[in-house]
Amino acid sequence: VEINCNYRYPSRINGQQTKVEETFWFAKGKIKDPVDLKTDSEYSGRVQYDCGQNDCTLRITDLRESDSAEYKFRFTTNQPGGKYTGSPGVTFPPAETVEGRSITLTCSSDANPAANITWYKEDQILVLKGPHLVLNNLRSSDSGQYHCTAENELGRRTSGNISIHVEYPPKNISVSVSPSAEMVEGSSVNLTCSSDANPAANITWYKEGEDSPKASGQIFTITDLRPEHIGNYSCEVQNTRGRRRSTLNLTVRTGELHTNCQTFGHTAFVGFESFVCITQTWSDFMLFIMSALESPLPRRLATFFTNIHQHSCLIPLLSSSPFLPH
Repeated sequence: VEINCNYRYPSRINGQQTKVEETFWFAKGKIKDPVDLKTDSEYSGRVQYDCGQNDCTLRITDLRESDSAEYKFRFTTNQPGGKYTGSPGVTFPPAETVEGRSITLTCSSDANPAANITWYKEDQILVLKGPHLVLNNLRSSDSGQYHCTAENELGRRTSGNISIHVEYPPKNISVSVSPSAEMVEGSSVNLTCSSDANPAANITWYKEGEDSPKASGQIFTITDLRPEHIGNYSCEVQNTRGRRRSTLNLTVRTGELHTNCQTFGHTAFVGFESFVCITQTWSDFMLFIMSALESPLPRRLATFFTNIHQHSCLIPLLSSSPFLPH
């Protein structure tokens, strides 16, 4: 979690230039004797300060339930009595900021007469007023920077910002393939998986019927497409809040029969005067043959392939076909 404080001070007092000598955050001890979080054993190794000329951010990592407290900023100058503490402080909620749950932000102040409390998100005033801001049924849109102001007739003070990061499982998963045109055997293809998740999700790719993952990461690239690549591919998106899957079907147009065939006569196709061979898949080619032959398939099919085998333009590809007689 990050809590931010902006502060100002007179540049000179009684002719003496003001210099900031010390800045720190505390949650324990009284204002007169605060305990720097960096020296507190309960926060050892979990606290960082990022301070500029007029602002300072407290960052606490590895949050624990015991971190629920009111945090205040303190700075000391070289001026007499130059010790100043931000008020009100910021109370950090111990509850997890998970989608669907509720949290309460508390703004406290010491004022007489009593101060009116106003809440802001990203510098936009919120309708709710009072020391407690309740966020019910958290949604991702509730993420952001919150702060409060305390004001009475004698003045106004603004708290530091508190960051709320609502966590949620992966959603809005989409899977796409590029190029989007028909996949041809021997080409390459990219499968892309995208989702909305907080914290960021890990992506793993699976092929239907196989237990081991095929790849990890948002993009899965398949080179040199072959018939065995045909099938359903799923991307599994997972973070600490859940996991989801989305699936697409990958089809591959198998190798072309030939792109420069010759015209051949009725000896090849019984019952046809002529036929011009065009580029097509093996499966389409076989379906045409089976529908074209009128007499018993084995004898005519053998005759057909024997005749085609004599054409030199088809020999390089057809000679490797399992259907050819040897």
